Amino acid sequence: MRPSRVEAFLAKLYTDEDFLGKFLREPEILSRKEGLTGTEAKEMAGMDLTGLGFAADSFKHKRRGRGGKGRKRFGIL
Repeated sequence: MRPSRVEAFLAKLYTDEDFLGKFLREPEILSRKEGLTGTEAKEMAGMDLTGLGFAADSFKHKRRGRGGKGRKRFGIL
């Protein structure tokens, strides 16, 4: 199954710091440039930007801390 445009856009926001910075400066413009509809772009621009930043930071730390070992702290793997 192929991710939707919105899902792919969100994934890029969570994982690409430069892209996130551009989005925070011009959310609606960047959303439209990335192929989202006008409605989708307005919804992206209206999202909780503080929460977005926290989520992106959390994912970054999880990626760095994982080291290919999975979730050992929960007894998995």
